[in-house]
Amino acid sequence: MVASTTGPDDDHRYATVAYPVNGGDPLRLCNAFCAGNWDVSGKYFYLIFDALQGINSYSMPVNPARGIPDLPAGGIRGDADFKAAKRVAVIPRGIDSAAGPNFYTYTLRNTRRNIYRIPLPD
Repeated sequence: MVASTTGPDDDHRYATVAYPVNGGDPLRLCNAFCAGNWDVSGKYFYLIFDALQGINSYSMPVNPARGIPDLPAGGIRGDADFKAAKRVAVIPRGIDSAAGPNFYTYTLRNTRRNIYRIPLPD
């Protein structure tokens, strides 16, 4: 189970943690507010970050013995940790669901307005 909780200090007010459903120690995923989810096969795990540059999703293979990817002990702290990790794929969108690292869905929003200020009849 993935849940958000209070962070370890004042600089990191939120943390996202994976709790094993069969008991055991929780694993910190990130020292920020991020979302985490598995694909439908359970072979890949996705962390979705909303940063100043935009929303990115990171696809990582799951360690079959643990059910979660091999992450640093304190969790992911930023892009440098992803660059150091092995076999991480970057998706330049926040994904909604996935069937693997190459098949995923995302929401695309579009706002249309009357940009020419054409008068409309009453």
